[in-house]
Amino acid sequence: MTRSPSTGAERMREYRRRRRNGVLSIRIRLATAYIDTLIERRYLKPEHRDDHDEIAIAVGDLIYDTLHNTQRAASLTSGDVVTGETRHRVTS
Repeated sequence: MTRSPSTGAERMREYRRRRRNGVLSIRIRLATAYIDTLIERRYLKPEHRDDHDEIAIAVGDLIYDTLHNTQRAASLTSGDVVTGETRHRVTS
């Protein structure tokens, strides 16, 4: 008879997998007004407003987009040209 892993063991295995992949898991408090903003900006479907997993995905997507756009803007102001995902240094 094989024993199934405990909930604690499963959580630890998941934590280690995320850590190996360079992913940090955090808990945040989010006002309902921000959930409305996620819906307005189309990161979250209105029918998922009470689904914590969907909200977490939406917040993650918003953070990714914000940081990615900031990185692209910084590259452009530093003299790089961004085409797709490849940066090219502009020389005079």
